[in-house]
Amino acid sequence: MVYSLEHAADSIFWIDKQARIIFANTTAAEKLGYSKEELLHLHVHDVDPNFPQERWSAHWEEIRAIQKTTIESFHTCKSGKLFPVEIVINYTEIEGKEY
Repeated sequence: MVYSLEHAADSIFWIDKQARIIFANTTAAEKLGYSKEELLHLHVHDVDPNFPQERWSAHWEEIRAIQKTTIESFHTCKSGKLFPVEIVINYTEIEGKEY
């Protein structure tokens, strides 16, 4: 399973309750111009201007309630370039941790 996530053609991120990026696949890193290690030091608001830090808690609670949704947003590359994205969001809980 890890291989399929890592080598998927789409960007895949795992985000925690505090908006930290805790996993990003190779495609995500390449599209944003960061190394995978750099991405693991970032938060959602560092790459998505539509989800500033002050809005994250409300967004998280919304996602927790609906469990799955698709939204349109923008991502910002390391270079500053902005590009449109369609994001499929799936809420899950694994061993007591929310993602």
